[in-house]
Amino acid sequence: MEPSDVAIEFQVDDTPQPDLQLAAAQSEQRFRAALPQLFAEQMRVVELSFFEEKAHAEIAETLGYSARYREIQASPGDDQASQTAE
Repeated sequence: MEPSDVAIEFQVDDTPQPDLQLAAAQSEQRFRAALPQLFAEQMRVVELSFFEEKAHAEIAETLGYSARYREIQASPGDDQASQTAE
């Protein structure tokens, strides 16, 4: 086997797979269909997070949440009681 044959053997096929494309399209369709069922603020958070790819801290700042709320969101589970208190 020649070196060029080895390179061909281990080439990665980056072509999108049709079944994965279909699954992704179906998931996005279900996701978008569920959006109207959310409250306006929840929908805005989803839009910022998934469609605009904003970080949690950026979303909190955009929506005017307190610094403490942003800290809690950055480390979920550390202080769940304080999150509901704000």
